[in-house]
Amino acid sequence: MDEKYEVKQKLTQMKNEKKNRDEECSQLNESIKILQDELNVISLPFEENIAKLEYEIKELMLNVGESVRTLDGEVTFRRDYDRISYNSKALDAICNDNSFVKTLIKPYRKVSHIDASSSIKTF
Repeated sequence: MDEKYEVKQKLTQMKNEKKNRDEECSQLNESIKILQDELNVISLPFEENIAKLEYEIKELMLNVGESVRTLDGEVTFRRDYDRISYNSKALDAICNDNSFVKTLIKPYRKVSHIDASSSIKTF
């Protein structure tokens, strides 16, 4: 059996396991949803106040300009800055066409290896 076929089989098994889990837990999930809805209603005024306080703190921090720490919490301040990036594909193309530019840029070129990964979705 080839590995691609095995992956396809395992996806089918995973889909069936998720379906069985959802069926088995449906009553409990419905109870959780009802409780979550009740919690959201009770929490709403608090969440609104917290969001307002966060906004006010962030506005104040623009003038404070440094991190603040108390026994009740801390606010870390990061100054604004400009992020600079370059189009590496375009620079590589220029380097391939112009050896002089390549000798100027190549010492500053950094390559980082990223390991292969997979994301899994079942439908």
